[in-house]
Amino acid sequence: MEAARRQWRALADRHRVSVAFIEVVCSDWRVHRRRLEHRSRGIVGFEEPTWEAVQQRRIEYEPWTDHRLVLDSTADLASNVTKAQEYLAAGAPPSPPERH
Repeated sequence: MEAARRQWRALADRHRVSVAFIEVVCSDWRVHRRRLEHRSRGIVGFEEPTWEAVQQRRIEYEPWTDHRLVLDSTADLASNVTKAQEYLAAGAPPSPPERH
């Protein structure tokens, strides 16, 4: 949600540090659904989301306006970690300043 991203940008501005966004997507809905339906995080007080809840969240999703690295979770973990490290090491382009 844009409101959450705005909070991250504001926090970075307040502390005079840069913020880098990395978005992780799953390009295969069948894999996404299978992972969702077979996972158990075991966090007390938090129910696991249903596939229907995920679909509703997709409808409400607000598109990104910030520069970001997009990783696909269908790729192997090592490859995604390497891409993220390279992105951060290269000095990910800064997000626009906080909009007031």
